[in-house]
Amino acid sequence: MSSSDDDSSIESDNDSSSDTESKEDCDEDEELQPLNLGISGGPKRIPGFPADLGAAIGMVFEKLFDPTLMEHIVSLSDKRVNDPREYDPEFNIKEFKIEHLKLWIAIEILMGLCPQPTLEHYWMLDDGMFGSPWIQDRVSRNTFRSISAAITFEPLFLIQNLRGNCQEAWNPAEYVAIDEMIIPFQGRSAHRIHIRGKPWADGLKLFGMADELQYLFSFFLYQGSHSERPTSVKQLVLDFSAELPADTAHMLVVDSYYGSQELADELHESGRRFILACSKNRPSSLFSKHLHLKLHRARKGDYAKKWVGQYLAVSIKDNSVVNLLTNCAGTSTVESKSKRHKNRKPQDITQVLQAYRERLGRVDNVDATLTRYIYQHRGSKWTLALLRGLISIACHNSWIIVKHLSGQDFPFSEFLTKLVQHLAGDLCIREKPSRNMKAQKKARSAKHSVTTSPTTGSCAHCKGKKKPPSSMRTYLKCDDCGVHLHKRCSAPYHQNVSN
Repeated sequence: MSSSDDDSSIESDNDSSSDTESKEDCDEDEELQPLNLGISGGPKRIPGFPADLGAAIGMVFEKLFDPTLMEHIVSLSDKRVNDPREYDPEFNIKEFKIEHLKLWIAIEILMGLCPQPTLEHYWMLDDGMFGSPWIQDRVSRNTFRSISAAITFEPLFLIQNLRGNCQEAWNPAEYVAIDEMIIPFQGRSAHRIHIRGKPWADGLKLFGMADELQYLFSFFLYQGSHSERPTSVKQLVLDFSAELPADTAHMLVVDSYYGSQELADELHESGRRFILACSKNRPSSLFSKHLHLKLHRARKGDYAKKWVGQYLAVSIKDNSVVNLLTNCAGTSTVESKSKRHKNRKPQDITQVLQAYRERLGRVDNVDATLTRYIYQHRGSKWTLALLRGLISIACHNSWIIVKHLSGQDFPFSEFLTKLVQHLAGDLCIREKPSRNMKAQKKARSAKHSVTTSPTTGSCAHCKGKKKPPSSMRTYLKCDDCGVHLHKRCSAPYHQNVSN
């Protein structure tokens, strides 16, 4: 088959005996690049990777969200706390420390794991339906609000450094997808975007690139004309492509928002493999005014194709007409691998459509995982929403790395639980004990009962005091503690022990 632009054909997946189809499929195998090159991605080796899962989780998270990022947040937040021009009546902390930030991150993750109606519900003491004793024992509500109000940082600095850390820790797999993501946010901001069909439709928009192992390799925040990178669809894909290792031929998969013939020309010249979905007007001379006309009365599964230089343009009759440009997947018939309808008989579809379906939704999968455990604060600042999103990205990528290095498959919720324990540790920044702590002490004291024992002994509370030995002897004994106590000494003794 000639590779000129004038050669085009229409074929049906149901007519496997066509001589023309066999000839063109053979020519496609000679013209197109291989679909699978066996490029294996995965994490780069981390020296001293611990065998303990909790220690490994903390180590990898702090490798991505490293001390440089935390020190940046702490230094700017501390300046704001001590700057009289930035005075906020909500501040009740005199110094912003690294302990404040770590505990704040741990509590934010815990709130996503155990959501409650409002922030105030976490500090409630009632019949057990609401409230979190774990949070109450470590920080008061006003102090937590003061930490949230004090946090400040440079968004671009955090995004660039976190992106660089994510890229240094990972070798991308063979197939990568590019798409939009949403960080949930319902407050007021010029950066707030609505995207229909996302798990959270409203929020801050990120453009991201994820590989087939669902690792988010690159991303940046969309801010309109003030964005970090050009946001034209063609240049956006080319910039993401330039971040991939130059010595490996990764395959890019994008949807119809990005795909066009101009982008296909640029990617083919740069040596990239690709499967691009296109709208019917990109260009209309190729799709709507040419290939679509051949599918006017076609059945589902039929396709029309045309060679455009060294790559292939295909229009496939599915539920609607799908337009694809590719230099690595042909129109040979393969069996559908859809998991949505397990009880249905497998259908035969074209290879390029099957490859597109399998590899497109990686960014959407990452987006769904990130938004699953982000707690929604009403009226929050957009910078805090961005920080929560960046922390979630670091958590997700750390989870992927730990699973590969440890060889253990465990859910994201378990990863977050162990990370909360690692970050919080024994941290407690309360100046006074919480009502929950007082109630626990009172309950522990109420459990002790003093009864008569057959032998005498010295009162444990009176020991060390200048009293005659005879006055310290008693037959009374605490059944729980196993020590002799006067009845009058029971309450102060157990209170001192609890403290």
